[in-house]
Amino acid sequence: AEKAFQQLSDAYERLYYTGLLHERRAKAQLRTGRPAHTVTVLLEDAMRNYEEAERIRPTGNDDAILRWNRCARLLHSKLDSEWHREVGIEMGE
Repeated sequence: AEKAFQQLSDAYERLYYTGLLHERRAKAQLRTGRPAHTVTVLLEDAMRNYEEAERIRPTGNDDAILRWNRCARLLHSKLDSEWHREVGIEMGE
């Protein structure tokens, strides 16, 4: 899929869809039970693609901004909950 996206002629679409691919891969891995910290790189890659897409987005198209925000919320919620769980284990809770 990534090869196909890299061949798109429109730079915005190339960046946006590559970001979407990374985001969905991260979500799929989280659903299989992978620890959140192991998918951080995928979400960060997605966010970088969305940031670049946002700079060149068509007027009125906020999709890249909305996807970036979703990744940020996902990172915050998953890493926060994972951190609290690990701290609880270390403290013997």
